[in-house]
Amino acid sequence: MLKLTLRSLFISLFFSCCGFGSPAEVQAKISPALTQQLSSSELYQQGFRDFEARQYRQAIASFLELLAVEPNNFQAYNMVGMSFGGLEEYAAALAAFERAIALNQEFANAYYNRGYVYKQLGQFDFALADFDRTLTLTKGKHISALVNRSVIYAVREDYPAAIADLTQVIEQKPDEAIAYYNRAIVNLTMGDRPAYQQDLAAAEELYRQAGDKSGLAQISRVKALH
Repeated sequence: MLKLTLRSLFISLFFSCCGFGSPAEVQAKISPALTQQLSSSELYQQGFRDFEARQYRQAIASFLELLAVEPNNFQAYNMVGMSFGGLEEYAAALAAFERAIALNQEFANAYYNRGYVYKQLGQFDFALADFDRTLTLTKGKHISALVNRSVIYAVREDYPAAIADLTQVIEQKPDEAIAYYNRAIVNLTMGDRPAYQQDLAAAEELYRQAGDKSGLAQISRVKALH
């Protein structure tokens, strides 16, 4: 029963900002020019605000308007990819991240974001390669890459590797509730119930302190199942 539900029990971290197709296909989706004449900085901020509000189409329009003026702006391509990812248009998202990487091969967040899309598509080998590259570029300090890599390790039943990544997250960020929660699930899968209970209690307290109702609901679900 646990193996059947394991992947659904994990919580992942999502795209990182500063995190089927080709770059040409991304350019083909350019929306009509914005009516206001905005500076590059204003276009970026407008797009970012729309992205945070989950107005992904509007965000894409702003970032592509910016790219019409600054075609080598790798951060704008990263945001275009994130916006397409929010729409679950993964082909266009991959194309945008690939363009960002082509423009700046040291841009860790674009590798992470591309890896996240590969993970969503179940292409785990590609995802792991991108998460590894992200962690190399950030000297092991990209929390989201560690969390998502640990999920793949766990799904592939490489539990020691998953535990190692999550422990590294907790060492770097002791208040990262997701790391305690996911490590609890791995410990449960390994049959270490005391460690599971300890980590789940730590995650629950952190979620409670943060007022995270979604996290608390997930913990209630796990408790009901196990």
